[in-house]
Amino acid sequence: MRQLKLKNHTEFKLKERRKLKRHSVYSSDQMHVTIITNQDQKIEGKLFDISSSGAKIVLQGKDLNLENPNSLIDRFIVSKGKVKIAEYENIRLANQYKNGENTFLGLDFSTSHLSQAKSERRNPRIPTHALARPIALVSLPYKYETYLHFEIENVSLTGMTFKTGDSDAFILRGTLLQNIEVHFPSVGSIKVKCVVKHHYLDASGRVQKIGLEFTGKNKKFRKYFVKYVLAFSKSFEDRFISSMTIKEFNVKKIKSHVKFKYVHTSSDYQKVLDLRKVAYERVGKIDSKKSNDQMGDIYDERSRIVGAFIGDQLIGSVRVTFCNKNEDYFELEESLTLPKKIEKNSTIEISRLCVATDFIGTDLVHGLIERATEIGIKAKCRHVITSATEDLVPFYRKIGFKPHGNGFELKTLKGKLHYLLVMDSRSAMQSYGMNPLYWKFTYSDIVGFLNRYGLNPNEHLPIVKKLILRVSLLLFRAFSTLKRWIS
Repeated sequence: MRQLKLKNHTEFKLKERRKLKRHSVYSSDQMHVTIITNQDQKIEGKLFDISSSGAKIVLQGKDLNLENPNSLIDRFIVSKGKVKIAEYENIRLANQYKNGENTFLGLDFSTSHLSQAKSERRNPRIPTHALARPIALVSLPYKYETYLHFEIENVSLTGMTFKTGDSDAFILRGTLLQNIEVHFPSVGSIKVKCVVKHHYLDASGRVQKIGLEFTGKNKKFRKYFVKYVLAFSKSFEDRFISSMTIKEFNVKKIKSHVKFKYVHTSSDYQKVLDLRKVAYERVGKIDSKKSNDQMGDIYDERSRIVGAFIGDQLIGSVRVTFCNKNEDYFELEESLTLPKKIEKNSTIEISRLCVATDFIGTDLVHGLIERATEIGIKAKCRHVITSATEDLVPFYRKIGFKPHGNGFELKTLKGKLHYLLVMDSRSAMQSYGMNPLYWKFTYSDIVGFLNRYGLNPNEHLPIVKKLILRVSLLLFRAFSTLKRWIS
C-alpha cells in the first residue's frame, strides 16, 4: 500500500511538472550558474532552461560523474555578469547525461520553499476585487525588452501575490524587480520594488502565481491600496474588507473617502443603534443587558443624525440636537444646569458620537465633528456643547472646545463622570485660541464652504490676525506637499 501511494505521488509530481512550460534562455550573454552541493562541491555552468519545477544546466566540455544523482544541493545561484539574479536553496539533483561535448544536469526544485513561505505568513492577506483587480507591469532584468503583465490577487503589509494564465510569464525566484508599475483602477499608478519569493501553479494547473516581498519603503503603495479598497468597498463580497484594511495597514486619514449623510431610513437608523450598543458597551457606559433597540431615546426624534458610510457599512455616527422651543431641553440638562451665556435657541448639542472599533484612531472623529459643527453654522447657531470623559478632554481642547465647570455624573450613560465642553463656533471658525494645524485639519473644509457662499467667518478679524492665519496655512500646505514628495 505504501509503495502504491508513493508511486501515485511520483506520477502526480511528474504530471504537475509537465504542465509547466520550460523557458529556454536565448541570449548572447547567457546566465551563469553556480551550484554548491551538500558536500561543498562547487559546479559552474550555463543555464539552459528553467521552470517552476526545475532547471537544466549545461556544462560545456566537462565530464562530471556524481555518485549519488539524487543528492540535495545546498545552493543554486543564477547570475548575469557580476549581478546575482536569483538564488535557490534545498533543491535536488534529478539526473545527469552527456550530449556530445556537453554535460547536462537536471535540477528538481523542492517545494519546501513554498510551504515555508506559507508558514511564515503572519500578516493577513487582503484580496483585491475580482472584477477590478490592480494590474502590474514588470520588466525582466535578465531578458532584454521583455515586459510581463500580471493581475494582483492579494496584498499584505509585506508583499503581494501576482497571478496570470500566461505560461511564458515566468520569473526566477529571488529576482529583484526594480520598477514594477502597479495601476489601481480609479486611483492611479505607482512604482514599487519587490523580490520574488516563490512561484507555483494553482490547483487547476493553468494559473501561475508569484509571491513577492516589498523591499524598502512602501508607504505610498499602502496609501494607493487603501484608496482602491475604499473606492470599491461597496462591490467587495466581504463588506468588512475595508475594516480589515484600515486595521492591518494602520491607516489614519480616511475621512476624505467616507460618505457622510443624514440617517433617514429605518434600516440605517437600526445600524446606528447597533453601532451605539457596541461602542458604548466597549467603554462601559451602558449595561450589557441593554438591547440594541433601547439605544434610542426621545432626543433622536428632534435631532439630525449624521452617519459615516463606506459603501453600505456604517462606521461612525453623531447626533446633533436642536431646541426649537423654550420648553425643549438638551440631554445634558438632565444632569446639570447650562451656563447662562448659552442661549438654547442658538445652540446645538453633539452627543452619541461613536466609531466602529477598527476605525478608532483615524481622523473619522474629526470628520464627524466637522459635519456636526457645519450643521450648527448653517443653522446660525453660536455655541456647540457636548460632554466627554476626562481622558478625551485634551482631544476636544485641541479642536476648539473649552471645559466649563467641574465634572458631573451623566445620568443617561450609567452615571459616568463627564465634563461639560463648550465651543464658540465663531471663534472656532476664526481659529481663535487654536493651533493652526489642528484648525486646518478639522475646520478648513467648513471655512471653504462658507467662503464659496460669501459667508467669510474671518472678515471681522484684525489685519494682523488674518496675516498670521494666512501665513500659518501657507506653511502647513508647503509642509504637507514636501512630506508627500519625500514619501
